[in-house]
Amino acid sequence: AYVCAHPRTSEGDIVSDKPLRSQRLHFYMIYDKIISMKKLIKVMDILFVCGIVGFMLFGLCKAYLAPIEENAYENRTAVKMPLPGIGSFLDGSFQSGVEDALSDQAVGAIPMKELYNTLSGKIQLMGVDILTGIGGEGQYIGFNSLIYNDGYLLEPMVPLEDVQDGLDGSLDALISSLEGVDVPVYAYYVGRDMDHDFYLGDTSGVYEYISRRLEDSGLFDGIDAFHVEDIEEYKEYFFMTDHHYNHLGAHRAYTQVLGMLLPHETPIPTGDAVELEYAYNGSRSRTAGALGLVNERVSVYDYDLPEVRVTVNHGEPTDRYGNRHRYLSGVSEAESVEYAHIYGYDSGRILFENGEVVNGEHLLILGDSYDNAYLWQLSAHFETVHAVDLRNYESGMGEAFYLSDYVEENGITRVIFAGRNEFYYDTLSVLEG
Repeated sequence: AYVCAHPRTSEGDIVSDKPLRSQRLHFYMIYDKIISMKKLIKVMDILFVCGIVGFMLFGLCKAYLAPIEENAYENRTAVKMPLPGIGSFLDGSFQSGVEDALSDQAVGAIPMKELYNTLSGKIQLMGVDILTGIGGEGQYIGFNSLIYNDGYLLEPMVPLEDVQDGLDGSLDALISSLEGVDVPVYAYYVGRDMDHDFYLGDTSGVYEYISRRLEDSGLFDGIDAFHVEDIEEYKEYFFMTDHHYNHLGAHRAYTQVLGMLLPHETPIPTGDAVELEYAYNGSRSRTAGALGLVNERVSVYDYDLPEVRVTVNHGEPTDRYGNRHRYLSGVSEAESVEYAHIYGYDSGRILFENGEVVNGEHLLILGDSYDNAYLWQLSAHFETVHAVDLRNYESGMGEAFYLSDYVEENGITRVIFAGRNEFYYDTLSVLEG
C-alpha cells in the first residue's frame, strides 16, 4: 500500500512531495502508453492475420465461383479447382488438383509467374550468349524447361514410356466412342519437337504406337501425320518462339488433311506470303521469360478464303474467325501478335457454314489449337465444318459431348481426330460415345 507521508529535513521542516508525485505521474503515463501500444500492436496483428485469411478466402472463393477460363500467358485452358471428395482426398489427387489449379486461379499467380520467368530468362540468356561465344552456333543449351538452339526454343522429347498409361486410357476411350459411328473416320497426328531428340537423333515412339493401336482397331479409313525428320525441317515449318507451326506448316497440314478426307479436291491457292508489321510473341517466349529477348516476325498466307458464316459456341453468327484479315490489311493497332490473335481462339465448338458448297459433305474435326490455322481453308470443301475442342466443349456449349449423338444430330459425313501428342494422351480421355 502506498502511504502519503510528508518527508522532513533534519531540522524537522516539512519537504514538499510535488517532485515525487510528478515523477510517479510521469511513470504511470509512460506505463499507460506502453500498455496502449501493446494493445494497438495486438489489434494490428489480428487485423493483419484477418486480412491474410480474408485474402486467401477471397482467392479461394474466386477460384471456385469465378475461375478464369484461359491462361492466356501460357496459351492454354486454365486449370480449375477440383471438387472435394473422400476418395480423392485420401489418394491425394484432390490436393494435387488444388495445387495445379492455384497456379492459374490464385490472385496474382500468373503475373508473378510471368515476372519470375522474365527475370530468370534474362539471366539465362546471358549464359546462352557466353556458351555460344565459346562453342559457336548450333549448340543445344538448356533454357528454363526448354532447349535453346540458334534462336529456337524447343521442348525436350517426351518418350512413349512417360505417357504410356495416359495414352492407353485415351485410345481406349477413343475406340470405345466410335461404337455406333458408321461414317468414315480419320486420324491426323502433329509431330513436332516433343517427338524428337534432335541432338541424339532419337524419336519418342508415340506416333508409331498410336498408329498401330488405331490400325489394329479396324475403325479408321485413314491415318497420317505431320512428320519432321530433323532440326532443319523443324525450323522450316515451326515458329522460333512458339510450339505451333508457321504459315508453311499450317498449309502443309491443310493439304495433308484434305488429301485424306477428299483426295480428289484441290487445295485453295496460298496467295502471297505476307510478313506482318508486328512482333510475334510466341507462347514459349512468354512462358520461358524470353519475351522481347528471342525475337521473330510472323508471315501469313493471303488466301482467297471463301465467304462463310461462323458461329462460336452459341454466339451470334459472323463472317470472321480470327483476325488474320485485320493484320493483313494493317487496320490493327497492336504492337505485337500471338498465334490465337491471327488464327482464332480455342472454343468448345466453331461451326463454319459455306452456302456456296453443295456436295452433301459435313465434317466434324475434333482437335486442339493446331487445326485453328486451317479450319477456314477446309470450309471451302464442305457444306459445314464442325470444329470441336473437347477441353472447352462443355463449358462453351453447356452440355457434355457424345460423339455418336453429335454425328447423328448434325448429319456428319466424316470425322477426323487431329492434334499433337497431348491431344492423344490427355484430351481424348474425356471422350464418350
